[in-house]
Amino acid sequence: MEEPRLLLGILITLHILALAFWIGAFGPLYRLANDSADSTAGLVAHDFGRLAIWVVGLLTVVGIATLWLLTGGTSDAVFSPYGQFFAIKLILFLAIVSLAALNKLRLTPALLRAEPGAGARLRQSIGLEAALVMAILLTTATLTTISVPAGAAWTARG
Repeated sequence: MEEPRLLLGILITLHILALAFWIGAFGPLYRLANDSADSTAGLVAHDFGRLAIWVVGLLTVVGIATLWLLTGGTSDAVFSPYGQFFAIKLILFLAIVSLAALNKLRLTPALLRAEPGAGARLRQSIGLEAALVMAILLTTATLTTISVPAGAAWTARG
């Protein structure tokens, strides 16, 4: 397999930019989400949610493409240490996407309606999302430090 460094570089850069957008929204949304009658948090969360759908799609497509390039698309990757760490990362990502869906479909509309406690629930959800992102980053650091993809014969050549 030819070394796909340029394509991998582009994919990883897109992945990091999308992740930075998502993580970068945590702080402002967390600060805005309170139980005041101000619907600013709801409006900001709504606008963020509209953009985040595209970001989740980008993260998913780029993640799949990167995995395919790194493993050669082999099913052996699932049974390797790399594949097992990747599975952990995928499970954590699915948990984050589930929370994001909850935020978009339930908590943001509740904020827009200024329901009591909606801000506190969104803050709690954002805190959990942030913790899951940290777990993904730790898993990724471990994944890239102690393991290589099974199908990446080109990685041994440097």
